[in-house]
Amino acid sequence: MTVVLVLTACGGGGSSSSASFCDDYAELQGLSGTDQATLQRAADLFRKVAAASPSEAKADFTVVAVAAGKVADGEALSVDNDAVSAAAGRADVVAQKECAGK
Repeated sequence: MTVVLVLTACGGGGSSSSASFCDDYAELQGLSGTDQATLQRAADLFRKVAAASPSEAKADFTVVAVAAGKVADGEALSVDNDAVSAAAGRADVVAQKECAGK
């Protein structure tokens, strides 16, 4: 089973919390690979992004962060791909608005 989490990148800038959120979100876009270190880095970044995300996306980023953590821990079969995909889509819309032009 392969789980792929894809979100659209945004740039850095803006206020410090927004800049941090956008920078971390953009870093996620540069990650690729299925080795343990990459999967763990993605899980860590998703948790960081979830904590810094705008309130309207916090729950969705948290769903993605939990799923990324499960994948990193070798528990991909316990991930509800449909729920994660829907959450990622909603979170992506918020992140694009938050990071637009930054």
